[in-house]
Amino acid sequence: MSRRDEFIQVAGTVPFDNDTNGFTAENVQTAIEEIAAGGGTGSSPGLQFTRSGNVVSGSFLQVGSVPSNTAGSPVGLTSAKIIAVVVTNELINTFTVKVEEHDGTTFTTLGTYSLTAERYKAFISLNVAVGSGKELAVSISSGSCKNVVVNVYVTGNTV
Repeated sequence: MSRRDEFIQVAGTVPFDNDTNGFTAENVQTAIEEIAAGGGTGSSPGLQFTRSGNVVSGSFLQVGSVPSNTAGSPVGLTSAKIIAVVVTNELINTFTVKVEEHDGTTFTTLGTYSLTAERYKAFISLNVAVGSGKELAVSISSGSCKNVVVNVYVTGNTV
């Protein structure tokens, strides 16, 4: 007799709700196996947007040396979701960061993240959908800051 026979309920008989997590599994055993196999999921190491010097409202942050509204950071995942946004700047400032998706022409706001008399703030446990084939752009939508860095963490399925 296997150890499995000692139990009335086994993982293969326990239902699994896959409506909100991107899994295909419908029972716990299959979900565990999906995780063990990588589940086709991937994540970004953190898409970084920066701007040196004094940064005022209306300014787009850069990817490398290019403004993110011109050439944003592409999201190479399907069913992508922003899971965290981490903001830091040199001074204790009050300002709002806006994260948008775009295709080079049409911009859609995905979220705004405010710091109030702060140098650093992490916005975690987010679940913000990103459109397929979109690029991300980040701007300062109100207030001002100095030498700002915004990291946007994205998860989704590998292409």
